[in-house]
Amino acid sequence: MDDKNKNIDEDMSNTFVADVNQKSAVVQNNEMSIESTTGSAQEQIPGYEPANSVYDVPKNKKTNPILIIFLMLLACGIGVGGSYYYFEIYNKDTKKEINAVDKVETKDKTTVKEEELNPDGIYVKKLIGRYNTTTLFPNDAIKYLYGKEKTLATDLDDFYIRLLAMDNIKKGLGVVAVSNDEFHETLIELFGQQINKEDQNFGSKCYAYEYNSNTETYTIPADLSCGGATSYQMEYKIIKAVKTKDNIEINVAVAMLNSEDKKVHSIEYTSNPETGLQEVEGLTTDTFDIDKDYDKLNQYKYTFNYDNENNNYYLYSIELVK
Repeated sequence: MDDKNKNIDEDMSNTFVADVNQKSAVVQNNEMSIESTTGSAQEQIPGYEPANSVYDVPKNKKTNPILIIFLMLLACGIGVGGSYYYFEIYNKDTKKEINAVDKVETKDKTTVKEEELNPDGIYVKKLIGRYNTTTLFPNDAIKYLYGKEKTLATDLDDFYIRLLAMDNIKKGLGVVAVSNDEFHETLIELFGQQINKEDQNFGSKCYAYEYNSNTETYTIPADLSCGGATSYQMEYKIIKAVKTKDNIEINVAVAMLNSEDKKVHSIEYTSNPETGLQEVEGLTTDTFDIDKDYDKLNQYKYTFNYDNENNNYYLYSIELVK
């Protein structure tokens, strides 16, 4: 009985070992089969080269040199193009924008925009002409306008201011009586609100006006008689006229001609305080042409300010500029 059981145990042990060995062989056969199959599949891939060991690295393909050159040229082209755009196009556009802003800012800050006027225009000539009296002799009148290097309208002689108003009202029409309303309106036209005169008699035995407070008019006395004549004649040429927002500046070359001695004079009281006449060498009244010879004369700049209330330009100053 014991021998029988021993034999059974030995048979079962042998059977288990055999079974394990058999299964191990099957597993090994399957692994070999898988490795064999995998190796076959890899070998079928074009360009595949099996590694000799785990440290071997597959060899890379050779790169086409033409492709490398093309990529380098493309990169250089992009770099050059980008630089050109930044420095030439973008920067120029930016400068244009900055310049435009600067111009706007400059205009806003200075609020000055000059405009050239026609020197021979009617209005420009009228502005200058209305400050030259037709009553006084030219050689007597120049001291009121050009007696200083700079004369403010408010510094003009009282007599000359009143006389200018009357001359502008009469305009050579022989008007005998002038109302005080006309007188004051003309003062405003000539000098703006900066000058105001009381109604009164003014002048001398040769050039005088009497004021009648009852009729509120100015009249010329009937007994005025000075007579006399002068050999002097004044000529002037408007050189340029410039208008800004609030004023007009007009440059005028002035000459005094003497028909007796044929001399041509420029006007400057700093050199000759007594008469204000300075002889111009090389010129005579027979050959003098102010349109050609004006550059040999002194020039005076008239500045007119704008009166917004009356829509008018009035005299502010006269100054020597040459």
